[in-house]
Amino acid sequence: RKLLSNLSDGNVTIIMVSLHILAALFLNEELGEKIFSPSNAEQTFQLAFSALCTSSSSPSTARHAADLFIDILSSQRIRKALQGYSKLNKYLEKVAELIPKADGDTVAKVLELCIAFCQVPGV
Repeated sequence: RKLLSNLSDGNVTIIMVSLHILAALFLNEELGEKIFSPSNAEQTFQLAFSALCTSSSSPSTARHAADLFIDILSSQRIRKALQGYSKLNKYLEKVAELIPKADGDTVAKVLELCIAFCQVPGV
């Protein structure tokens, strides 16, 4: 319940960590299917990409956002939703722009995320 209540917190890092934990624990369970449903997927993508690509985000927030994506991309329903996400190309370009700017740990996480994206057919 605490993790679910954290989703309405004003701190993006807390939201990313909570979503990441929820995905790790419940992605393929009934609760995870509700939280990460196709109707919620676009909001999740928007939030995670914003946390990853916004210069005001801390490196740890960006890494948590990347970890969230890596975890949820194991789900076929999330992969399908990502394939239809209209802003995907724009955000993938922004993710690529992070590589020369970010610290080493964040770059490593971004590259791991890029590999995860490459494993999604049609992306």
